[in-house]
Amino acid sequence: MVNHRILRVLVAVAFGLAVAFYAYQRVTDPRPAMQRAREEAVVRASRDILRAYIEPASDLRIVDPLAPDRTVGKVYIYPAEEGGWEVSGHYRRDATDGWHPYLMRLDDASTLIKLSVRDADTRLRRKAAADPKLSIELQEPA
Repeated sequence: MVNHRILRVLVAVAFGLAVAFYAYQRVTDPRPAMQRAREEAVVRASRDILRAYIEPASDLRIVDPLAPDRTVGKVYIYPAEEGGWEVSGHYRRDATDGWHPYLMRLDDASTLIKLSVRDADTRLRRKAAADPKLSIELQEPA
């Protein structure tokens, strides 16, 4: 009976040490924090790029992976297969404007490769005609 009790204590201590070691390894692993910092930097760069394309940029409200709003729609950031990143989100110019979805493809240096938006703004369509990186889909009526 004594041996059985000692064995149970030893198994419990070994299990507790294994769980503590696993938790310590997870907490001190720098890779998730580094990945998160890289993703945040990419999203900040995508905001700057979007503001440069959309007018007026001063009143622009952006919903993206750093500022999600599930009532507006889902947003993503993920590494692209060919390298670089893809960031999706929504924007609107002011409270009277509807939400416009966008998808942005960036390279590893956070430089714009392609920006696709769903918007019927004439200024944006003129920019799209002059800029091959920008593509426009017309906004469907609500």
